[in-house]
Amino acid sequence: NIGSEKIIFIMAARNDETKGWYQLLNSIYLLNKGYLAKSKFVFYGFKPRGNIIIPKNVQVHPFTKRFDVLVALNTADVAIVPSWVDNSPYTIYEAMSFAKPVIGSNIGGIPELIKHKFNGLLFNDRNKAELKNAIEYMIKYPEKKRQMGNSAIKYINDECDLNSNISS
Repeated sequence: NIGSEKIIFIMAARNDETKGWYQLLNSIYLLNKGYLAKSKFVFYGFKPRGNIIIPKNVQVHPFTKRFDVLVALNTADVAIVPSWVDNSPYTIYEAMSFAKPVIGSNIGGIPELIKHKFNGLLFNDRNKAELKNAIEYMIKYPEKKRQMGNSAIKYINDECDLNSNISS
């Protein structure tokens, strides 16, 4: 039972293997046709190497101006941050400030920002099956995606204010 709306996922990062590009692609390959039909993936910064097959529902854009990525983020539904190594990715703050839930790996500082099933979903890093399941969850439960997005912007506004963090 898949949700009725098409969900747009976005990933924006430098072209570095530790950002999890190939893990995300491998997770997309695992999606069945029903989930593929209800999803679109937009990549910013990825340069495929070798004979990589890019699925039809994946758009690949070069590393580009921040403004273009922010425009794309505004039209996306969910951000994905599958990094293997990261402390406090700016991408998460930006996505949440646009009321977007984030699917992120459970490493470094990412779990300090993403509260599982509150403002996003966490998966064990490099686990493509868990990442696939998180993608499917967002497609299957669009109302949960919206709730997590609302929680994401509230979290950013309440917990990530520079002035209040400095004064405490």
